Amino acid sequence: MPIAMDDAERRRFLTEATAARERVEAALAGLIRDRDAIERDLQEGRRADLFKHVTGKSSLDRAVDEARRTLDGLERAIDEVRKIGASDQTPSLIPIIRVGVGGAFGAIAVPRSA
Repeated sequence: MPIAMDDAERRRFLTEATAARERVEAALAGLIRDRDAIERDLQEGRRADLFKHVTGKSSLDRAVDEARRTLDGLERAIDEVRKIGASDQTPSLIPIIRVGVGGAFGAIAVPRSA
């Protein structure tokens, strides 16, 4: 469902989306750090991640992938809103999508591609 954004809403979106991006980046760094530590522990103990053995990816691998997809979506949204703000002064229509990391979900505006 599209929404109109004026300059104040664009600024608010960019502020909130940038803060969300920073939180996702921090979560992603933590997931990667934890995944690597668990993999080291498993190797040292000569144990296998059974989930990874069966599916090809560990639960943390999947979480890292999802965090990266969320981060990519936020980056695209931020870039598009910046472009829209720089290109004209009229309100822009932006559809809303749902994103989530670690079980927490929220809505972000994602500009339509031209």
